[in-house]
Amino acid sequence: SIRRYQDAASLHLGGQYKLTSGFTVRAGSFYDFACVRDGYLTSETPDAARVGITAGFTYEFAERFGIDGSFLFEDFQQRSQTQTELVVHGATDRVAGTYKTTISVPGVGVYFKF
Repeated sequence: SIRRYQDAASLHLGGQYKLTSGFTVRAGSFYDFACVRDGYLTSETPDAARVGITAGFTYEFAERFGIDGSFLFEDFQQRSQTQTELVVHGATDRVAGTYKTTISVPGVGVYFKF
C-alpha cells in the first residue's frame, strides 16, 4: 500500500545528575512531529505528533555491580481520517477512523563489569 512518508523533525532535551557516588538519576523529554501524511494513516502505522517523557536511574551496589531502571511514556496526538479522504488519496486499502495511542515502557537491567 502507498505510504508517502514525509521528513519529520524531533526535539529532545535530557540530562543526568549524580546524587551520590553510587546513585545517578536521569530525565528527559521530547517532541516528535508526524511523518505520516493526512489520508495515509493505517492501523499498523498510526503515526502522529507526540510528546514523550523519560526517567531513569543507576544504582551501583559495588564498584562493578549495579542496576539500571528506566521508564518511557509517549502520548500521541489524536488523528482522524474519513472514508472520503481515503478515496481522494487513492488509499482505500485502509480503515477510516480515529487513532489515539499512548505508550508506557518500563525497563530494568542488572549489570556486572568484567
